[in-house]
Amino acid sequence: MNDVLSALRNEKTRIIGICEMGGVGKTTMVREIIKILQGTNKRFDDVVMSTVSVTVSIRKIQAEIAESLDMKLVKESESIRALRLHETIKDKRILIILDDVWSELKLQDVGIHFDVGPTTNQIQEGCKILLTSRNDIVCEVMGCKDDIFRVQALNKQEAWELFKATVGESMDNDPE
Repeated sequence: MNDVLSALRNEKTRIIGICEMGGVGKTTMVREIIKILQGTNKRFDDVVMSTVSVTVSIRKIQAEIAESLDMKLVKESESIRALRLHETIKDKRILIILDDVWSELKLQDVGIHFDVGPTTNQIQEGCKILLTSRNDIVCEVMGCKDDIFRVQALNKQEAWELFKATVGESMDNDPE
């Protein structure tokens, strides 16, 4: 989590990936990062989150981002909605979190202007993307390059400590 927070503070970093198999805590870690950013950091004007999932719905992603920005999107085409979203976020410092990304998502279709290629990795100024995926290739295709962080499963001792912390002191003396 500290490495991700450090990458978010880096002005040159625009897109960050968190990946590993399902159930290791990627989404939980992102929620903790949101709490930290909302509590102590004024690096971003807004932090917005959308869950992408296996079946991608551009309209749903647009709606979740717009709602977080107190913006109303009416029944317009996806391209008009993308234009309106772009106009809203283009001059702001926003962290856009895309959770549970299973395949390449064309950010321009959502309204996030992004140019990725062999020599470029430019998101509109002030905007950063944090995505979670089970697949590091998805992170690479999305432009994460050197900023892919893997969340490892807890070892037995770490899992036990987390379990005790969650259940409470009554578990201290009886591991069974």
